[in-house]
Amino acid sequence: MGWTTTCLVIPPLSDRYGRKYIFFISMVLGTIGYAWLMFTHNINVTISMMFMQGLITSGRITVGYVYMQEFLTPKWRVFTGAAYNVIDGMTYLFMTIYFGWISKHYFWYCLIGFGYSIVCVFVTLIFIPESPLWLLKVGRIEQAKSVILRIARTNGIQA
Repeated sequence: MGWTTTCLVIPPLSDRYGRKYIFFISMVLGTIGYAWLMFTHNINVTISMMFMQGLITSGRITVGYVYMQEFLTPKWRVFTGAAYNVIDGMTYLFMTIYFGWISKHYFWYCLIGFGYSIVCVFVTLIFIPESPLWLLKVGRIEQAKSVILRIARTNGIQA
């Protein structure tokens, strides 16, 4: 319900303010949500926090997917998109197995999500620049050029 509600709002915000900014905010809010979920024992708070996680999922998943794809050449977009969706599908399979046969406690699930979110927040903040494709779309050509040159240097290409 939460994801469906914000799918009409958050992706257009990333078109206006940038992929990195919206993705980063969504990951920070997701990290706070996972931390809150790990320590709550009240069903009403748990349901509210799960709804909040759903609200920011469109920023983490939808914007994150577009953000990732915009760094790739067309040759790699199909493969990477398929791999991304397979991994996402495996998450639901793992959750079904975990909650169906291993444990009914979600602390460890939230701990994994919390750790993943912290890693993504720091990697995005420190290493990943704004999408060069988005920068070009909004007319920031010099900034896009510097991002592309940085990516080329990281890949060992002389430009």
